[in-house]
Amino acid sequence: MTKCDGVNKRLAANVGLLITAVIWGSTFSITKVALTDVDPMLFLFVRFAAALATLALLSAVRLLSSRNRPEAYRLTLTRALRPGIILGLIFAIGYVTQTEGLRYTTATASGFITGMNVVFVGLMYSILNRRIPARHSLIGIALATVGLLTISVSGRLTIARGDLLTLICAVFFGLHIVVTEVYARHVDPVEVALVQAAVLCLVTLILTQARGVSMRPYEISARALAAALYCGIFATSVALVIQTLAQRVTSSVDTAIIYSMEPVFSAVFAFAFLREAPTLQTLAGGLLIFAGVVTVNLSEAREPEPRVSC
Repeated sequence: MTKCDGVNKRLAANVGLLITAVIWGSTFSITKVALTDVDPMLFLFVRFAAALATLALLSAVRLLSSRNRPEAYRLTLTRALRPGIILGLIFAIGYVTQTEGLRYTTATASGFITGMNVVFVGLMYSILNRRIPARHSLIGIALATVGLLTISVSGRLTIARGDLLTLICAVFFGLHIVVTEVYARHVDPVEVALVQAAVLCLVTLILTQARGVSMRPYEISARALAAALYCGIFATSVALVIQTLAQRVTSSVDTAIIYSMEPVFSAVFAFAFLREAPTLQTLAGGLLIFAGVVTVNLSEAREPEPRVSC
């Protein structure tokens, strides 16, 4: 592969990651609207059932088109079970708290607070490595924390319920990124995603039943069903495949920087479709969170890449 080929592949990968950030940014508004028609846990169950069906179909196509024997496929799936279950449980906590939080906060605020997961990644790495976070990480964490408080704290110095739930979501999404890196090189990405989707389906099914929510298909509005299918197929399955393919040729730092645009897209979609004009308080806090996320990522030590003339 020539240097130009490498540059073109990285460019394509980064465009793919940007598309993923746009898709994820759109889900805040879509989910916010859907939750007016459906219970959050039922919405998540339908979403992850759609993701599971999509990934199962993809897995079946890969199996039929490959020359590997079924025994080899079963071994690949077996290796993905433990990582998939652990990641699925972490993801489940993140999605449940995020979706519940959206009932009590705006799509714009939810997008910015969820974006703090990138800040938590740097903090978790420092804790796991038993070292004090670097100066740029501390600055980024401080900016993001001030931004969170700006968005969430009311006149009585209490944090809004929805924002607190979304903050918990950001912690677990950050943990998911850290744990994924531990397993990524040892498992098949499609199969580990398939196991995660199965765990998410099971957890949300249990929570739906525990809340006594009716699961009759005709009681789910067409709007809520369409939103769940969109989030399951595009924002879960397709986005995951794009990310997996892209990170084969682009760095994790570049990935995090591009994903830091997700809350910006969430604010744009919230304004375009919900006419949710952010208040000055939300806008100021969101910009501080965004600045904190970018500070953490842009300051990562990287070897300069040679200039390539194509």
